[in-house]
Amino acid sequence: MDSIPGFRPYLDGAFDAPQDLPQHVYRRALASIERGRAGNDTLADPAAVLRRQQQIRADVTAALGGLLPTGDEVPAELVGVVQLDGYQVHRLLLETRPGVLVPANLYLPDELAGPTGAVLFTCGHGELAKAYPPYQAVCARLARNGLVALIIDPVGQGERIGPGGPAAAGVFEHTDIGVRCWWTGHSVGR
Repeated sequence: MDSIPGFRPYLDGAFDAPQDLPQHVYRRALASIERGRAGNDTLADPAAVLRRQQQIRADVTAALGGLLPTGDEVPAELVGVVQLDGYQVHRLLLETRPGVLVPANLYLPDELAGPTGAVLFTCGHGELAKAYPPYQAVCARLARNGLVALIIDPVGQGERIGPGGPAAAGVFEHTDIGVRCWWTGHSVGR
């Protein structure tokens, strides 16, 4: 075996072929993070920070396929209101694009007398999305402290689980819907 240079390390049981791709992605991610940190370390003044922010914003916008037209209000249907201690939860259906309904909860403080701050709460990978108790607790705390909070069910979570049911939650959107969007030059993120 030693007569084949470089082959011996792969015979000791430590080589795990199914981990090649995840390790490759991990190395690329770490390299990207390091490039970002190195770029941040060169920011010497507020103008440089602003240019960096603008570049990041442009890169993210391009990755999403651009921004949708703005100016029109998003059609919303009020499904119900739940009164809780110090705040209300308005249950909404938003039509973010023609024919695309997005369930949402709008947390409003009871003592809202005028303009205030607002938070768009984006869900992580909690299968229940806006109904996930820790997310609800954060939105409730924001509302009890005078802020408005909006939380939606992302594609593949909560009320928007696709084909395959809960077992496929969060997967179908990336492997099927996401790829179909890419083929047409769009992003499922839009």
